[in-house]
Amino acid sequence: MGAVNTRTLPAGMGHSSSQADQASQIFNGLTARQAKRRALSFWYAHQRELGLTVVEFFARCRLTQEAGLSRITFHIERPKVA
Repeated sequence: MGAVNTRTLPAGMGHSSSQADQASQIFNGLTARQAKRRALSFWYAHQRELGLTVVEFFARCRLTQEAGLSRITFHIERPKVA
């Protein structure tokens, strides 16, 4: 996953994409809508710790399709645009 990131998710926010890189959180769903609902529930439960508005939160999310699932990946650091 690119460059090493020193920022981590605040304590108690669930598991990250891997133990080594705690700079992202993944939400899976059978549909994009289901994945978005899971991401929104996470934001709502942790909005104070994150310090992000819902718009800022979703600006740091990326939707991908993998193995028949929709996956939203939230990045603590804003992804760089090429």
